[in-house]
Amino acid sequence: MRVAKLMAVGAIVMAGLGVGGVASADEPCTYGWICVYGNNDFNWKMVSRGGGYGVANIAAVYNDKMDSWRNTNATRDAAWYHNSSGTGTCRTMRRASSDNNVNFSDSDKLTSWRTDVGC
Repeated sequence: MRVAKLMAVGAIVMAGLGVGGVASADEPCTYGWICVYGNNDFNWKMVSRGGGYGVANIAAVYNDKMDSWRNTNATRDAAWYHNSSGTGTCRTMRRASSDNNVNFSDSDKLTSWRTDVGC
């Protein structure tokens, strides 16, 4: 009897953990937009923009925190930069593509970006 109770409690706890994990994973990006995320695997969507906008600095609260991105725009490449005002190392976010875990040397380096052209 005691073993059955423990197994039931364990199943409830595991089910709860599974639900929590699913709820926080893979935040969508509206079709035609470009989204940047603070964690790998598209978690913690920080900001998103439609295609066609020039260089802008990311909000200070999100500076140097990006680890994944999505470009759901079918016609426009986008770009992000290590430094402000579109300076420093530039990385292209190709149209209709994504990166769920940016390269180690680029992790947490986004400071400015654009959604009208790539690098």
